Amino acid sequence: MPDKCGVCNAEIDHISGQKCVGCEATFHLDCVKGLSGTKVPRKNWKCDKCLPAATSIGKSGSDNEPILAAIAEFRRETNTRLQGMEAALLKLTAVEEEIKQTKTELGELKTQVDEDRKQQEETASSVAQLTSENRKLIQELNKVKKSVADLQQHTRKNNIIISGVPVSRNENIYDILEGIAGLLNIRYGRYDISVAHRLSPRPESKNPPSIVVNFLSRSIKDYWLEARRRRWKLSARELNPNFPDTQVFLNEHLTQETQGLFNAARALRPKRFASVWTSDGRVIVKTTMTGRPFRIWDLNHLERLENAALRREQEPDHDNQEPGHHTTTPRRDTPGSSHEDSTTTT
Repeated sequence: MPDKCGVCNAEIDHISGQKCVGCEATFHLDCVKGLSGTKVPRKNWKCDKCLPAATSIGKSGSDNEPILAAIAEFRRETNTRLQGMEAALLKLTAVEEEIKQTKTELGELKTQVDEDRKQQEETASSVAQLTSENRKLIQELNKVKKSVADLQQHTRKNNIIISGVPVSRNENIYDILEGIAGLLNIRYGRYDISVAHRLSPRPESKNPPSIVVNFLSRSIKDYWLEARRRRWKLSARELNPNFPDTQVFLNEHLTQETQGLFNAARALRPKRFASVWTSDGRVIVKTTMTGRPFRIWDLNHLERLENAALRREQEPDHDNQEPGHHTTTPRRDTPGSSHEDSTTTT
């Protein structure tokens, strides 16, 4: 059966036809571009469909070689760019994954920060509440301490403390008191005294331990203190010729807290205060000789009074009254007041 032309589809004999070695289709020589006018078929011929475009172009002549080279170079550049784009795309994908992971971690971190902030706010609130409660407890504790100190001082309201009397062997405290009463020119009655004894010696002190005397009434205590104030000097040698010529002092029996407050006030005299003394277990000061006396309640109050004295130095006409505090005005010769020049040892 005769073949048909792959272009015109007309029958074709074997002699006048050209067969493609690729698809084995047969073509009229005149129907195929490049074979028109020839009479002998070519060997190993391929039709346009089977022959690559670059090969058919290359076979057309040497004039197309620069074009083919440019096309090949373009292909290489295109492939290189495509490879670079693929690598960049991979990197971009990796970056996107990292960004996504970072966003996730940032979200988790924000959640943790919010939780921490909330916990801090709760902690701050708890601390503020505890601070307020602690402040109230401190205030209550200070009130209790003051009450206890006042109670302790009240238990000593009938006491005097005598310092400066040396210790002698086999001494009799009541004989010493009788000798002091004689030197003060006052009546001595053993029945006026509830009890008297020496305090325990202090290892750090070189002074003899003081003598504490508890009278049956405060009026008797004031009677002894007033007699000591009227006498300018009282020497231990007057009690016993073997004693040194040292001063003997009679003062109120103060608690350790009141004694510390009294000593602190005395340390500021005469630089800040005109006079300092005690009365019925209270520490009293005068900032000027003509001013009104103030009771010192505690060390904080003493500091405020000192600051007021500093301001008064800058303002000579500044009022002497300390605002906001109750004041007492005991006279210097009032019974029960200890002279500011005396030294108290507890």
